[in-house]
Amino acid sequence: MAPPRLPFLVTANQAGGQSQAHVGYPTPITAHALGGTAIRAIEMWLGDRRIARSTSTTDAPAFHARWDWTPREPGVAILVARAIDVDGRVAQSNLVRTSVSAEPPSMVDLREVIAAEGDSLAAIAARDGANPAAIRRWNDDLDLLAPLAAGTVVRVPVPIPPAPPPAETFDEMIELAADLAPDDAIVPSTSWDWTPPSALPDCQTYAWRVFPRRSDGTNGPASPIWTFTMWVGRCA
Repeated sequence: MAPPRLPFLVTANQAGGQSQAHVGYPTPITAHALGGTAIRAIEMWLGDRRIARSTSTTDAPAFHARWDWTPREPGVAILVARAIDVDGRVAQSNLVRTSVSAEPPSMVDLREVIAAEGDSLAAIAARDGANPAAIRRWNDDLDLLAPLAAGTVVRVPVPIPPAPPPAETFDEMIELAADLAPDDAIVPSTSWDWTPPSALPDCQTYAWRVFPRRSDGTNGPASPIWTFTMWVGRCA
């Protein structure tokens, strides 16, 4: 009596343990198949449309596939994987329900790292400053501690830092003095468009500089000091 045929199992996931995707941004999806005979291929379907297919090049009864899927419209997307073995049997995975947002994501940058002989996910995480649990989620077909074959592509999640706060607003100030060290301004102004008053004595050299006046009333770094001479006719 022949032994019973092993069940044909297929699972699908959105890599990284995520449940949300974003219009126009690639989203990693994975599928695993395990059966009693060699796996021929795994396909990924979105509704009634096949969006990806990977074909096995071995006779192994287990096969894993990973793709990047880019949603084109917001809403709820339902993905399902389908595997085919060499006997023509077909098995379907669990449903992967993903909420697709029209808003851009708060990004996690995925860098692809090529493993060297003997590397492991844990070693790559330590070397690249990644969280070991996060790197495991984004590479769910790989063991965290097992040595990797040279050339294995590993996705390393690197959080993108938040945008810097808005630049501080300030007013521009001008100082004018009758010497080359204008510590005590005699003519302050709050505008770049400043015209020296006509009351300044003729043939006198003046020093001037500008600096930002912050919203809290403090001054920023001053500019270099420039000079000019007031004269109408001829100075001696």
